[in-house]
Amino acid sequence: MTDFPPISVLVPHQEPMVLLDRVLVWTPGRVECAFVVRNGERFVEDGLLAAPLTLEHMAQAVATCVGYEAYLDGRGMRVGMIVAIRKFSAFGSAKAVGDELIVRADRDRGNDVLSHFHCEVRDASELFTSATLTLLHSEGLVQKMSSPD
Repeated sequence: MTDFPPISVLVPHQEPMVLLDRVLVWTPGRVECAFVVRNGERFVEDGLLAAPLTLEHMAQAVATCVGYEAYLDGRGMRVGMIVAIRKFSAFGSAKAVGDELIVRADRDRGNDVLSHFHCEVRDASELFTSATLTLLHSEGLVQKMSSPD
């Protein structure tokens, strides 16, 4: 499938906190999303996105991954929160306005309450940041999503 719903349908965020632009690839437990670093967006200061701030992009990729699973099943999305970050690595200090980055999230293991995802942010040629995120998922539904026809 190449036509995915907008990120804002899949994550429990509202503008201006939706940081990803689109889903590129999804399979159960794995997603790749793209975004362009833009002036005026959250976490961009003086034309730069600092490496540690990509953790929120990683978290939103995880939310997109599980959000799309819920979307396909016609279920509501759940709010989650990062409870641990392991093995964060940065291979540069910042990315500039205009750079397009790819965020990949792969589920290592998990259940309905707790999940572990390995995440990476890269540009066209090299790895920028990586981390393993542990997320706690709440029981409350944010909204009911429509499943595809």
